[in-house]
Amino acid sequence: MSVLSDFPFPSSLTNLILEFGSSQTNTFDPSLLLRQCPLLEDLLIARWEGWYVDGPWIPRDHDRQQTFPLKGIALIYPVFRQSDLEDLLRFTPNLVELKLAGVMEDDQSFEISRPTGRIQYNRQRFCELVRSLPIKLDSFLFSFLSPSLQSDDGTQSIVTELCPNSHEWCLWTPDTTPALLKSLESLPNVITNLELCWNYLEDSGSQPCGQDSEVNVPRLLHQYLCTSPHLLRLKSLQAAYPLRGMDLHRRVGFSWLTPNTEFSWTAIEDKKHIQPGIWACRKLKKVELVVHDHEGSQISTPVSSRIIFGYLSTVCPELEFVDLRVPRVCRKNPESPLYQPVIFKRLDGGMCFMTRLKKLKLLKICTEAWTADFECGDIDLNWLLPGGRDAEEKQRRREKMEEWHDWLDEERQLEAERLAFGTGNAPMLKSADPSVPFDTKVHNQLKDLGLLSEVKSVIEEMDRDDGPEYLTQFAELSFGLHLGQRAETIMNRVFPDRRRS
Repeated sequence: MSVLSDFPFPSSLTNLILEFGSSQTNTFDPSLLLRQCPLLEDLLIARWEGWYVDGPWIPRDHDRQQTFPLKGIALIYPVFRQSDLEDLLRFTPNLVELKLAGVMEDDQSFEISRPTGRIQYNRQRFCELVRSLPIKLDSFLFSFLSPSLQSDDGTQSIVTELCPNSHEWCLWTPDTTPALLKSLESLPNVITNLELCWNYLEDSGSQPCGQDSEVNVPRLLHQYLCTSPHLLRLKSLQAAYPLRGMDLHRRVGFSWLTPNTEFSWTAIEDKKHIQPGIWACRKLKKVELVVHDHEGSQISTPVSSRIIFGYLSTVCPELEFVDLRVPRVCRKNPESPLYQPVIFKRLDGGMCFMTRLKKLKLLKICTEAWTADFECGDIDLNWLLPGGRDAEEKQRRREKMEEWHDWLDEERQLEAERLAFGTGNAPMLKSADPSVPFDTKVHNQLKDLGLLSEVKSVIEEMDRDDGPEYLTQFAELSFGLHLGQRAETIMNRVFPDRRRS
């Protein structure tokens, strides 16, 4: 049976996103949807185990003198007959976005058993057809799941022709090679939207994060962000971003600030290490990012969270939508032990740095390791609510910070050791493009990045009686993959016994 074949979609529907996990149904008949929803403009379908487009897109009774109002089509992990989709495109003159990510063959998923015969794709022919049609695309992607199907078929040059005025790049990360990045950098640096798609089918519990493709992509993504001043929106929920790229002062090794913490960094680093740098996209408005780390330290202590929150809130002060995630589990190579990354929501994790974002509307923190966020309570998050800023809550936070005395002493000692090792002079990534100079002002603002003492200073500033208002535009909060809700709704669910104002 086709997915949702009996679902009564309203005829007025204009935007539809269908994301499926594991399910028995794995086929989708698009002609049923287009018949039910004649006004549909944007369609995204994704099923992480793969899915089959069952039959032609165009309904059999459709008047071929009439076109469809579709403006955007995104298919994630589909198996389809290329000729059927090509037929549809002849009737979509308003199409501006076409993304076919992780296109699969029949035999690439045991879930897909429909006897359709051998599916054949010709990416170059498809691109040539799109180029011949009277449509003007702003975004285009056609990528295969299997590396054996990827080839240097001239597709990238065709994409450039298809989208000559595009301000958006949508890339399949296994294709994001140094050669591709170099070719993209040869174009005018005017990109405002960057989206990286990744391979969902790899089980993060069994696949290491240090594979060649997964090492190159984070490095290239980091380099690109440090040289692209026009970027407004970044979506990289399937491609890893390296924590090391943000750790300007190499403080991630401070760990838990427990006595006798061993400081492991030196002034000389392995050349393969990613050099930290400062993103050039100062006007970034939306970021959706998965952060990884497995180089000496891990995203498993509050200092890592302080670095992430502190970096984004300082480097990108115009952010309105923030979606931060870590992988379910992470490891560098098959011999490395698995560990579960955590973004800490406790006060000492530095989430309060987000109060610097004057235009913040949505904050989503997604980590499956909530239980590892030791002792996180309502006192750690009440500052998100207007009622959590009264005199009683401020006093509770002051008392909480008094417990940090030993940590702050240890931090001062580790900071002295860091400087003694010469790590403060370790190299940083700087753009070779003279139009993107090194931002000394922002670098100075990040001098305390990762320090617990900076968290203390920010909370004291927040809680001053005459302190400035913050989060005045904040509307939605989420601690997971759920849609954002009012912060008070989330807090009441997570902490049902919390004090109400």
